[in-house]
Amino acid sequence: MDRRTVLANTGITFSAALAGCSELEDESDEVNGDDPDDHDQDGSDGPEEDDGLGGDDSTDDTDGQDDDQDDEEEEYEIQEEEEQEEQEEQDQEEEEEQEDAEDDEDDEPEERPDVALPEEAEAHLDVLSHDLDSDGSGCEFYAELERISSDDEYHVSFDTEVTLYSDDGETIAEKSGPSVSRDDLGEGKSRVYTVSFDDCEGADQYTFEVVNFSAIRSADAMEADVDIHSELEEKLEIDHEFSWVGEPGSGQCRLTIGATNVTDEYVISATVNSDYLERGLTNLGPGESDEKEIEGSCTEDVESYLVQIGTEDYEFEEAEVVNDHNEEIDAEGEVILSEEAEEHLEVRDHAFVWRDEDRTEVEVRVELEKTSADKYQLSFRFDTHVDDDDGENITGSGRLGASEREQLDEGESRVYSTGVDLVEGIEDAAEYTVEMARFHASVHVDDLEPDFDLDSELDEKLEVTDSSISAEESGDYIPLYNRYGRQSCSRSATVENITEDYRLTVRGPDGERHNKTIELDPGETADFWFSRGSCASDDLTYGFNIHSEGVEEIDDS
Repeated sequence: MDRRTVLANTGITFSAALAGCSELEDESDEVNGDDPDDHDQDGSDGPEEDDGLGGDDSTDDTDGQDDDQDDEEEEYEIQEEEEQEEQEEQDQEEEEEQEDAEDDEDDEPEERPDVALPEEAEAHLDVLSHDLDSDGSGCEFYAELERISSDDEYHVSFDTEVTLYSDDGETIAEKSGPSVSRDDLGEGKSRVYTVSFDDCEGADQYTFEVVNFSAIRSADAMEADVDIHSELEEKLEIDHEFSWVGEPGSGQCRLTIGATNVTDEYVISATVNSDYLERGLTNLGPGESDEKEIEGSCTEDVESYLVQIGTEDYEFEEAEVVNDHNEEIDAEGEVILSEEAEEHLEVRDHAFVWRDEDRTEVEVRVELEKTSADKYQLSFRFDTHVDDDDGENITGSGRLGASEREQLDEGESRVYSTGVDLVEGIEDAAEYTVEMARFHASVHVDDLEPDFDLDSELDEKLEVTDSSISAEESGDYIPLYNRYGRQSCSRSATVENITEDYRLTVRGPDGERHNKTIELDPGETADFWFSRGSCASDDLTYGFNIHSEGVEEIDDS
């Protein structure tokens, strides 16, 4: 086969290989210093002539394929440029659309709030409703506000403003509304505030705004942080009070700090909210009290105050006996409380002393502290006697205590005393005894809880819906214990059949000596009352028995 024919028939492969190496061959020629044109001149490497044996010349074939490749590359570059231009145009169009949209948003009127409450007012006020009514020429705005914070804790005041806007956000009119001064609006109370406009044409939006809002904590609601030196905690009783000077929130306030020396043997000095001892409590003797007032500036938002007693400096020393005619007689003593009294009283101290300077009288003293709650009122009596070394009573019997019902606060102490007969050799008495002979503790009827005893058949069927107790003869005070006698009182109860399908027959008291039986259909009620019997209640409850006489299921068929 003719070599040229073979080369012609494999031109693609060949020309591709040749094209890939042509650059390397050119570089090789340049490195060797040979000019390709030199080969043409000497005829050694010149192009072969067409021998007329058939097929295209290999060199022409290669050049044709190079031209095709160049055309394809040029066409790709043109296509790429067109796509890039098209993408740039598309990006520009999107950017212009976004700018137009932003311009449209800027042109839209600002959305105005209907109601504007400052953050500090949200805990005190609630807007229940608001609206703008127009009659064609003028209009009237109204808003209903409710006070939701405690008027015992805060003094609230504020002003109001109303602004009307057009649809495109322009201000049509603005006006100040009603003002609320301190304590005008109580807790849980609401009030309608109105503002009238003579001309509101074009008004499409409005804003009701609470301005100049003020919430000042009341003096009674101020919280106190009390810091007293540990050495003084059991020796001083502290009370304190905060008050505004002038109107609440005036900027000036006053602290009143009082102290009572509850010891029997110490004289006490202590700093009070200061570094200087001489400005505080000075030389406070046993049982003595003192009070200090401190004034200063206070901001409107103050909510607590500080009490410091003896934190910077304090002194205490043993008190001297000034009234030596009350000198104790050296005798052993004992105070005996009853079982009930021990639930309410504690013996702090007791003594057998001379009553006067001339030593013509003697007395027995007992200091008692109330340990039960304030609601209990007490009355009691002690019998006293003084014995010699042989255990014989040498003075007769004396009595001390509270003969009438007495109101004592929890933790309060009082001294009770009684004189005893002065006999020869009394100063040599061996012992004295103070023994409780009677004790009463009473509570008001409001401190009692109802507790009525229903038969088990009435469980979840009969309910006591209302009840009461009264003891008019004793001022509505009921004794806790009936050991020393009984006290009558009146009690009543209203009962209801709370079932849907049972008929109940019940029996209960009807006055002083009688009972009554009542038949109750579902939802029906009955009243029972009892007008005598002991009201003594160890467990702070009252009531009576209600019995079941029959439970009948109702047949709806």
